[in-house]
Amino acid sequence: MASYIAVVEPANNELPDAEGYLVSDLQEGEHNISAELSEKVIAGKTDYEYTSVAEEFTFTTGRIPGDKGQEQFKKAIKARQQVRVWLIEKKKQNGVYPAIFGYAVVEELGNSFDDEEDTIEVTLKVKFNTAEGGFESLPQSWLDPSVAGTTVEYEEPGAYKGSLENREAVSGSGA
Repeated sequence: MASYIAVVEPANNELPDAEGYLVSDLQEGEHNISAELSEKVIAGKTDYEYTSVAEEFTFTTGRIPGDKGQEQFKKAIKARQQVRVWLIEKKKQNGVYPAIFGYAVVEELGNSFDDEEDTIEVTLKVKFNTAEGGFESLPQSWLDPSVAGTTVEYEEPGAYKGSLENREAVSGSGA
């Protein structure tokens, strides 16, 4: 079970309530910070200086057709659009779920498959830098995706009418 979740939001977000999409079935991921260095030889010894710093995210997910989070990466690279990305720890620390946020461009999107697995691998290059923050609360469906499914709760006979998906409380039943 992954100890992180990834959320992606289109930079030109038109989603209701400015929400982001959970990237389903996150199996592996990385947040890398790397530096370009310049070399100087001084008295026969090599000295190094920083010239620039770059960051990137890489994610591997199980391919789920129709997953809105996974689709955002493909839409972004094809339309040459930026995305907002959050990498969130699923365990609270000091009352918050620690998160790393950044604006990114999709450098590479690949679909890898064999007779046992069908995965998507994505590399995101961060624009300038990431920022650290946190969430006081997260939707339970993000922390445990199994709760996003339908759950049948106990009801008294005659309390509702209609199918599970379209049930209505019967007036006077107290439901």
